[in-house]
Amino acid sequence: MSSPEQRVPINLTAAAERLPWSEVGQALCVHGASEGSVLEICGLDRAGGGHANDGLTDAVYVIASGYGALRWGDTALECTAGDVLFVPNGRPHCFERLDGEIKIWRISAVPGPAIAGPQN
Repeated sequence: MSSPEQRVPINLTAAAERLPWSEVGQALCVHGASEGSVLEICGLDRAGGGHANDGLTDAVYVIASGYGALRWGDTALECTAGDVLFVPNGRPHCFERLDGEIKIWRISAVPGPAIAGPQN
């Protein structure tokens, strides 16, 4: 992960363009250490199949392209390219009603040990 000390940002769009989106989730997962947590940035490779999240951590979703709906409980929020969605922990949720391919980045901080050195 890029940090102010490194002064080299990671461009997620450019990184994802090198691979079919179905492979991004496996090949590109950025981790960065913080005090007692690890920041994860991952491409969701199964969003088209109704990606589900257990709601154990806060999650930010960035819709890179496509259209769908984020559902938690009885609430459905339509989303499209350019939208940024925040789901607090404690809310199990999933994406559904997806038309065609949708590309979604998930950003979350999960409890974990510090990671030594820069991670990409």
